[in-house]
Amino acid sequence: MAQGTGRSRRGSRAATAASIACVVVGAGLVGSALADQAGPPGEPPRTSSDVAAAPYSAPGSTPGVGTPSGDGATSLPAPDGTATQDPEPEPERTRVTDATKGDVLPTEALAPEGDIPGLVRIPAPETPAPEPPAEPEAPEVAEPVRLRVPAIGVDTDLLHLGLNDDGSLAVPPREGPDNLKASWYDGSPRAGEVGPTVLAGHIDSKAGPSVFYRLGELEPGDEVLVDRADGTTATFVVDTSERYPKDDFPTRRVYGQTPDAQIRLITCGGVFDRSVGHYEDNTVVYGHLVDG
Repeated sequence: MAQGTGRSRRGSRAATAASIACVVVGAGLVGSALADQAGPPGEPPRTSSDVAAAPYSAPGSTPGVGTPSGDGATSLPAPDGTATQDPEPEPERTRVTDATKGDVLPTEALAPEGDIPGLVRIPAPETPAPEPPAEPEAPEVAEPVRLRVPAIGVDTDLLHLGLNDDGSLAVPPREGPDNLKASWYDGSPRAGEVGPTVLAGHIDSKAGPSVFYRLGELEPGDEVLVDRADGTTATFVVDTSERYPKDDFPTRRVYGQTPDAQIRLITCGGVFDRSVGHYEDNTVVYGHLVDG
């Protein structure tokens, strides 16, 4: 009986000790929780007035800088009254230079087509550009009707002749009143038109000297006047006088196209070959237009 009573007392003392230990541990946990709520040592508890006075900071800001952190942090509304959101990311920028200011423009400044404000761009016209006005055609030059060469005493009406059947240049007849006239080769330009105006005449005939008998006497600077059907006159001056063998005649030089208005006066020259009844050479006088 005594032995049972002793074990009963020891059990009662153990239960009492366990109860005290539970109380102590519980008190410790409560104290720890209170300590966590109290904040860092030495920092006074934050009040509602402290939170109101603190500068606004969006959630996720650095703890301790104007805003509480953790589950108990208080979020103030954004200034515009909407819920606080993460700030919009800055637009990506690219170095696009404004040609007028040298500024670096953000990519959002680019127009949908890629034009850059301030850059010099010429838009395509909505309608085709008008054609430049056509140059007016040169007025038609009247036919030559008269030749005057004061330095050698020539004053003659002009015949209008073409080519012979063999392709040679037709010349005035050897006899008759037209023998003393010069002729205009009607396949050449009119006097004053671009190109060489070709006039031909005899040096002489059985009757004596003819219209171009003194043609070889012309010198550079002498005037050659060609009157036209409309009463106007083309004035040329002599550049040079040359003589060529008929079997080595420079066709291209005499008849070839020129960049301006020129004149050619052609007759026979050199030695007269009685066996064939022709002169062996040709005399050609070259001149250029100075008026008309």
